[in-house]
Amino acid sequence: MRAQTPPAAPATAARRLFHEQFPDERVILLLRKDFVFLLRGMWAELLIALGLIALVIAGLALDWELLEKGWFWIAWLVSMLAAAFWAFVDWFNWRYDQYIITDRRIVDSTRRFPFRKKLAEAQLDRVQDTSYVKDGLLANIFNYGTIVIQTAGEASNFQWDGMPDPTRAQAVLRQAVEEDLRRDAAQRSPGGLR
Repeated sequence: MRAQTPPAAPATAARRLFHEQFPDERVILLLRKDFVFLLRGMWAELLIALGLIALVIAGLALDWELLEKGWFWIAWLVSMLAAAFWAFVDWFNWRYDQYIITDRRIVDSTRRFPFRKKLAEAQLDRVQDTSYVKDGLLANIFNYGTIVIQTAGEASNFQWDGMPDPTRAQAVLRQAVEEDLRRDAAQRSPGGLR
């Protein structure tokens, strides 16, 4: 999944893109781990499903009597449903891990099926440094990497693994931090907003 830059919504009908978004907060960039990470997490379930399908095809081609047994189909169906359930769990965890840059803060929101949620955030004025690493052949072919965000104070540093197009994401984050600094400086200046 590539990085998503949400369209600018009218001020009167702000659309919430994540649960903890403030009413007047604008999302600049919403990221999820690259689609390669979803496939990497689902490889076992895909192999099981393909193996079960191949078993039935081979049984039909070789005219196995096993395919006429009711218990075989029950076991086959239970195995397929278990593989589908674990594939759903992998998809859920991938889909609801969100890495967000807003006009105020960065947000790291992760969920684990079914009930675990972790949220970490830091205000943009706390961001001191950003870097990224694209490590390995697949990371360079599919253009994903790790973004490291160093923050000031007691907040921990952020490490966003598997981010699509880390060069662009880092540039967007840097620009958001610079705009936040300009906005703060304008508010503190004698003619600025109070």
